[in-house]
Amino acid sequence: MVKSIFVEDLHEKMTNEEVCLLDVRGTDEFKASHVKGSLNIPMDVIEFHPHLFKNNVAYIICNSGGRSKMACQSLHQAGITNVINVEGGVMAWSKKQLPMVGQLKKSIPMMRQVMIVAGLMILSGVALHFLVNPKGIYLSAFVGAGLFYAGASGNCYMTKVLALFPWNK
Repeated sequence: MVKSIFVEDLHEKMTNEEVCLLDVRGTDEFKASHVKGSLNIPMDVIEFHPHLFKNNVAYIICNSGGRSKMACQSLHQAGITNVINVEGGVMAWSKKQLPMVGQLKKSIPMMRQVMIVAGLMILSGVALHFLVNPKGIYLSAFVGAGLFYAGASGNCYMTKVLALFPWNK
């Protein structure tokens, strides 16, 4: 059973004592805005930091509460039970106008944008292949190769292109 806390209660606790607040969002999301005093440990690597949970209760926050709840459940399964999920996440924190660093963006996180665009391009290539010209499949192959390169090198050109769009500025 994952314990939870509301943002108002956490804020009050933070004003009275030192709190270990871990933000499990991606690095880009964290850089754009975060709760003042929080530490960014993305969800996919949080289990590699057991030292953070030895002596403290750790409060886990994300954008809306979904990822933080999953992180808490994952940590519970690993035997780390002194974690508390922050209900509503950074969105609720921002809505209550509690102190933040930066401003919460309303756009979709960059990696989700990449997945959406890559998926549409792959589907378009397959549709072109069957409906227009068999060479349309090369579009899907090109996107697949780009995704492989991005994963292998850590350098994703699609994120660089998407970053130029107005909603990502």
